[in-house]
Amino acid sequence: ATVGLVGPATVAAQDEEPVKIGYISLGDADPFVLLVTQGIRAAAEEAGVELSECDAAFLDDLALSCARTLAAVGNQAGIALHRARLVHAMERLFLDVMKAIAATIDAKDGYTHRHSERVAAFAMRLARQMGFDADRRAVVEMSALLHDVGKIGVPDAILNKPGKLTDSEYKEIQLHPVHGARILANIQSPRVIDLLPGVKYHHERWDGTGYPDGLEGKKIPRLAHIVRIVDVFCAMTAVRQYRQNVHSLAQAMDYIKSEAGKHFAPDLVDVFIKAKIGKVDKPKAAK
Repeated sequence: ATVGLVGPATVAAQDEEPVKIGYISLGDADPFVLLVTQGIRAAAEEAGVELSECDAAFLDDLALSCARTLAAVGNQAGIALHRARLVHAMERLFLDVMKAIAATIDAKDGYTHRHSERVAAFAMRLARQMGFDADRRAVVEMSALLHDVGKIGVPDAILNKPGKLTDSEYKEIQLHPVHGARILANIQSPRVIDLLPGVKYHHERWDGTGYPDGLEGKKIPRLAHIVRIVDVFCAMTAVRQYRQNVHSLAQAMDYIKSEAGKHFAPDLVDVFIKAKIGKVDKPKAAK
C-alpha cells in the first residue's frame, strides 16, 4: 500500500520498499531555494525515503514558493523591527523634551530647584506601592514631572518674591495649573492627554477647598491625588521663598496623617505612609 503525498510522487508504508521521490539539484541556485530543498532531503533521509530526479519541476516550484514566503515574512519582520526602533526613539525624544521643560520651570523658580524631579521620583515610588503597571507608572511620572509647567505664565517677580505673597499675587499663582494644562494640551499625543488631569488638578483638596475648580473627594482624578500628596511632602521638606525653615521627615508625615480626609484622600494617605517616601532635602549651608 502507498500513502499519497502532495505532488505526483508517493511514499511506501513502513513495511514496504521505499519508492523514489523527486528532488531538484540546485547547485549554486538561490540560497533560499537551496535551503528548502536541503530541508526536504534531510526530512526524506530521516524518514527512510530515497530521492531521485524524477520530480524536479514539482520541487522546484515548491522550493521557490517557500522561498518567496520566507522573503515576504522576513521583509515584514524587518519593517516591524524598524517601526519598533522608531517608536522607541520617539519615546526617548518625548521623555527628554518633557525633562527639558521641567528643568526650565525649576530654573525659572529659583527656590524650587529640582523640585519637579523629586516629585516625579517620589510619585513613582507611590505608584509602585499602589501596584500600578509600567504604563500607569509612566503617566504618573510624566504628570508629576510637569505638574508646575504652568508657572511659565507666572511673572518671575511673584515666583521669586522673598516673602509672603499678597492676595492678588497668590491668585496669580493659583492660575498655574490651568496654564499648564492649556500649554500641554497643544501637544497632540495620547500620552500627554493622559497626564493632563494630574497637571490641572494637583491643587484640588479632598474637602473641596482647593483650586482651580474646587473639586472634592472622588471627583478629583486619582492621578491628581497622587501628585498632590507628593507635591505637598516635597514642598514641606525643602526651603521655599516664604518659609526658610525645613520640616523634618517626621513632621511632614505627621501633617499628612492629620490631613487624611481633609487635604488628602484617606486611603492614599495609608499607602503613602507604607511607601516610606524618601529622604528630606536639607538646605545648603550659606557660604
